[in-house]
Amino acid sequence: MIGPKPESITIDPLTPEKNQTQTVIVAIKDPVESAVVELTTDNQKTQHDLKNNNGNWEGVWTVDDNYDNTNAMRLILKNKSYTYDQTLYFR
Repeated sequence: MIGPKPESITIDPLTPEKNQTQTVIVAIKDPVESAVVELTTDNQKTQHDLKNNNGNWEGVWTVDDNYDNTNAMRLILKNKSYTYDQTLYFR
């Protein structure tokens, strides 16, 4: 695969309680201009920009919706030429 792609993803906690903080850290192999996580839960979609911290892209947010039926995390990584766009489904 050409372009940015994750080498590892840390999600802590994987399934947070409502109103609990969640942290995501993504180690990315190739140069990246932007990294975004889009969370899909039962009633909403929210986007969170990840910030570069010494080569790891990190974000922290509060999960403020239920995910009894839907819990997915879409990862969008972009550089000048390519976009990596994949969704992880947890429920």
